[in-house]
Amino acid sequence: MNIRYKVAHIHPKMGRLALLCSAYIQVTCKRTDQTHKLTMKIYQHQNSEKTKIGSVDITSGQMTFFDPYPQTHFPNRLDQILDNGNFEVLLYKFKNPPKDNGIIAIEVVFKNSEPIKWQDANYFEDPKSDFHYTNSCGFISDTSIFQNETIISLNDRIDKVATTRNDNELNYFQLEFDNKVKCVYFECGIGWYDQVVDLKWGFDNEEKICRLLVDFHSYLL
Repeated sequence: MNIRYKVAHIHPKMGRLALLCSAYIQVTCKRTDQTHKLTMKIYQHQNSEKTKIGSVDITSGQMTFFDPYPQTHFPNRLDQILDNGNFEVLLYKFKNPPKDNGIIAIEVVFKNSEPIKWQDANYFEDPKSDFHYTNSCGFISDTSIFQNETIISLNDRIDKVATTRNDNELNYFQLEFDNKVKCVYFECGIGWYDQVVDLKWGFDNEEKICRLLVDFHSYLL
């Protein structure tokens, strides 16, 4: 998509503003189109392999993602309100990992419809949050579980479940809390290092949220 607008019959004082707006629209549309092409490679690339790693329960309409180990407090929810339900979580990995990077992306599927538009997912009232930084790990859950947990107790829970983790493989675990809310924790044993992930909402042709994508390494496809 590369939308161009012609500016005609515009008052001279408004001409510069109109041209600036036109340029902004062109750049934004181009960036959106590039994001869509890059994201679709995750689904279509021959070096991408999909695995279901569990499911997540949304009970409050509020969801979040973060790496729990380097943090001292829980993040805010992500900036969209979701329908409640149980949603599958998919892991995309490299069939032939480049540079020891095993994981491509994590995806939460809210609807089976195809995403046609992507939008950055930010932390509510905290868009510059450092929760985008991970050590190639991640935890996806409804924010309601934090009411009776601390970071320390959450990490303890994960350690008790993740007794079969292998530092040379991708690891993923289904967790279930006292209120029966399901969550997913995963970690990339191949290529451990700090990095920033891209969080994106996928919207279908009805402008409904159908995906949450946690993008680690799609740029390597």
